[in-house]
Amino acid sequence: MTKHKVVADALRFRSSPNSHSHRNIIAVLPNGQLVEKIADSGSGWWEISLLPSGPAAVTGFVASRFLQAIPPEAVQSTPSNPIPVLPNLVTAVHLKENRESVARNVITGRAYPLGEPNRPTRDLSSVASAVASIHQVVKWINVERSARYAPNSTSTYCNIYAHDYCYLNGAYLPRVWWSSRALIDLSNRVHVPVQYGQTVNELNANNLLRWFYEWGDDFGWRRVFDLTELQAEANKGKICIIAARNLNENRSGHICAVVPENNSEKASRNLDGTIKIPLQSQAGRVNKSFFNNSLWWFGHTFAEFGYFVHD
Repeated sequence: MTKHKVVADALRFRSSPNSHSHRNIIAVLPNGQLVEKIADSGSGWWEISLLPSGPAAVTGFVASRFLQAIPPEAVQSTPSNPIPVLPNLVTAVHLKENRESVARNVITGRAYPLGEPNRPTRDLSSVASAVASIHQVVKWINVERSARYAPNSTSTYCNIYAHDYCYLNGAYLPRVWWSSRALIDLSNRVHVPVQYGQTVNELNANNLLRWFYEWGDDFGWRRVFDLTELQAEANKGKICIIAARNLNENRSGHICAVVPENNSEKASRNLDGTIKIPLQSQAGRVNKSFFNNSLWWFGHTFAEFGYFVHD
């Protein structure tokens, strides 16, 4: 088996060697993603596995013309376990927390975390408690009626809702993130104050997907490639996210939560029990506390997407 890298801006990774439908898309691989060829599947398709493979290799099919072979000496010269210096020095960052004026019923302060007193949190004492408390968080946020997430003629607030959902449930998803200069200073063990527009900047959905790729692992996020697995993890009371990047960088992508099922809210399933459409919760052009009727990330406006679980 030979090692290759993705040379397209984004490459669709499929469960079968054809492009007749979007239903077989497992993921969209970013430029530079390392893969290993397993076999030639004919008509320009290869079966490949993703690298690094980990304990369970993720395999699928891609169009081979978008891959470039990596010389063996280049692979051997790359350290298998690079020393993680920068991630250990980069901390989660928020604008000032616990500001009571940052509330669901106001439209100011969207760059800040919700600060209302007595806000709900996730109960991790058992799976049942975690699931019930996540639903309580969704009910309390009340995305369909809260002014904080209400769309207007120019803006929608999927990133605000996703951040608030994760924040209340104890999973870090940035609302603001360190600037490039701040990251350099942090890596050099320099104290960096949190200053809006200088050391930290707001992230839209496009940049949140990039953040997942670059920093997600360091903050407890794991990428998965199967909707049935994603919903199963949500049903265990874990925090699960779908994020997608827009083809047009001047337009926002989208991000939503995949939430656990309960007696009244269910995912859409195939006849064999696998997930057809997961149970989701979002702000956007239409705000929905729960829905299971859209595979929106396969839309033609999105360049790439990812599924993420917070462990």
